[in-house]
Amino acid sequence: MQLEKIQNKVLKIIFFTIFIDLIGFGMFLPILPQIAREFHTSDSQIAFLATWFAFASFISGGLLGYISDVFGRKKILLVTILISCLSQFLTGIANSYLFLVLAKILSGIGYGNIATAQACISDITSNKDRGRYMSIIGLAFGGGFTVGPIFGTLAVLTIDKFQLFQGSYLFGIAMIAVFLNILNLIFVAYYLPETHYKFANVFYRGIFEKINPNYLPNNTPIHLNKQSIMYAIKQILKIKVFIAFMVILFLQILAFSGVETLLPFILKDAYFFGNLEIYKSYIIIGLFSIIANAFIAKKILKNFKESLVLKWGYLLLILSMIGIPYYAPHPYFLVISLSFLCVGIAISNPAINTLISLSTPQKYQGFGFGIAQGVLPISDFYKA
Repeated sequence: MQLEKIQNKVLKIIFFTIFIDLIGFGMFLPILPQIAREFHTSDSQIAFLATWFAFASFISGGLLGYISDVFGRKKILLVTILISCLSQFLTGIANSYLFLVLAKILSGIGYGNIATAQACISDITSNKDRGRYMSIIGLAFGGGFTVGPIFGTLAVLTIDKFQLFQGSYLFGIAMIAVFLNILNLIFVAYYLPETHYKFANVFYRGIFEKINPNYLPNNTPIHLNKQSIMYAIKQILKIKVFIAFMVILFLQILAFSGVETLLPFILKDAYFFGNLEIYKSYIIIGLFSIIANAFIAKKILKNFKESLVLKWGYLLLILSMIGIPYYAPHPYFLVISLSFLCVGIAISNPAINTLISLSTPQKYQGFGFGIAQGVLPISDFYKA
């Protein structure tokens, strides 16, 4: 009973860490068309910001994951949250497109906290239960996408009513995001215990070892130097099933990602939505995601193999990608397509992440998740 209580405590802290971070992300995303207008840039230039984000994520993802294997998870989470906070502040005071590019690069570097959070979950869960616990990342995303647009909607209405920040939605939303990330930084620093086997205190290490029999690796610790990194890369590349999952993940992202960047433009141009309607659409997405992750994904992943769940998720994603453009501008069919999208993501993401984790040696969990995170930027380069 005590083991489960400690495990749930850590999982809740990880959830709230990602949730708070994603609120800021959810606030920014729906106002991409507004950003385009403020900087007199084209829709394609704003969409290209995702490529800069991807480039930074590609460079930093695997490295940050490896560093979390060397120095611990908590330190990397604190650093990445601080970087995200800085990127949001720079976004708010940006006075040119190039300034915005710089902020997006920093945001890409800070995105390493997702892989580190996944590594935290792998540290404290057994192989059997890892899939359903991985779904809390999706639940945090869904919550962030719900609360973020709500905050964004309130910010837009408040700025319009009282003419705050000279009418700049971008600055007002950025300051709210910065404030939330500062709270997030304090929350992680004081409440999240270290989950890495080398740095966890004796009490937590004993608890995690009982929950996860593979918690303590049988081989020697890794170090931060060129030789150790090259050795780790060679070891990872020897695992054929890991490479297979990387290819699957690459194809998934190549086919279905970009929705976050392009959906505001689709809603604006194909469904003729205004700023508030776009925010409402993201609130609906968030609510669907919460329901899908909290009630559907956990039960499915508990009762079925991850490989089968992954196939079901991809089928729903295919149906959603067909439905969103095909039924425009009918909003009711849009809601159905978005529900397929949310459920598909909710069950496929934890399934593929669990398969990646199970195929990666325990001492390289952070590195494995970091490499997987780097697959997203590679696919963005191909799409660009």
